[in-house]
Amino acid sequence: MSGALELLDRRLHTAAELKSVVHTMKTLAAVSIVPYENAVPSLAEYYNAVELGLVACLRNIVDTFGDVNDNPATERTNIIVFGSDQGMVGQFNEVLADLVLSAMKSIPGRKVVWPVGEPIAWRLAGAVIDLMPVHSVPDTVAGITPLTTPFLRRFNSNRKIKQLRR
Repeated sequence: MSGALELLDRRLHTAAELKSVVHTMKTLAAVSIVPYENAVPSLAEYYNAVELGLVACLRNIVDTFGDVNDNPATERTNIIVFGSDQGMVGQFNEVLADLVLSAMKSIPGRKVVWPVGEPIAWRLAGAVIDLMPVHSVPDTVAGITPLTTPFLRRFNSNRKIKQLRR
């Protein structure tokens, strides 16, 4: 009988130690998430600044070339689709591809899609669209400019640029 009591005492002691470890891990997780929660407003401001910069850049291109082509059937629409090459993003690329293909139905004329990321390119490959070569998703902030510069140069040769929003 004393062996059973010792075994029970060890199990209670082990459970108490495990409870202490779990409590410590929860505390560390709660403390670790605070900087990320504080970063959310900054990221929203950064996103807004990037959007405003793109609008200004694209508006300049449209103002330069004007609306030369008024025939929507022959109009060419360039669409850049940024997918994700990261794992653990669920069905992000599938949902994004469905959204893009659905939105493109209402756009007349020729549609040229510039995919960024292999998975999104693979999802769009079956559609009846002009799919340009795949570009890699940048690994760092420094990789964004080399990625976007060819797009802007290519679009600079177009007559009209539109912004596709949901």
